[in-house]
Amino acid sequence: DIRDLWPDEIVRRAPLWSRFAVKLAIWPLRRQAVATMKESAGLIAISDAYLRWGLLMANRSAGRADQMIPLGYTGESTPQRCPDEVLGRFRSLGVDPDRQIFWFCGTFVGNIDLRTVIDAARILAGSPRILFVFSGDGERATEWKRHAHDLANVVFTGWLGAAEIAGMSAIAYAGLAAYE
Repeated sequence: DIRDLWPDEIVRRAPLWSRFAVKLAIWPLRRQAVATMKESAGLIAISDAYLRWGLLMANRSAGRADQMIPLGYTGESTPQRCPDEVLGRFRSLGVDPDRQIFWFCGTFVGNIDLRTVIDAARILAGSPRILFVFSGDGERATEWKRHAHDLANVVFTGWLGAAEIAGMSAIAYAGLAAYE
């Protein structure tokens, strides 16, 4: 079950000047990960890129038992409509519920690629019906806010509570799974 690129993500997050030393330090962890991938009867990953990574570590091509199953939200507990008090909060943040909302909700970390989504928002900036909403926070928040600073069709909400997540689920046109 590949949900992150452990331990390779540690190397990716290290400063360039230290990556060789970090690779040496995590070598036992990488050896364990390689052994796990090689001994697995099948790999399940949250993205095609993650599955390719696991298969590369296992040194084999994909078989019938190897699958990509994206993370998703069933919507089973999504209300039919967003409560008025939640809509008011969204409006105060710049979220217009009458637009087509493309929504990402999660932690802004290394294996999340909102830069590509922001680039798409830039291409679609002339379309007044489309709005990109990013809910969450994390180590890459400043980078992505800087990249989107001039876009009126991008809103960062910060962390949302359970009622707000359910409300956004009710008004969003599409959810985004922005994994590298």
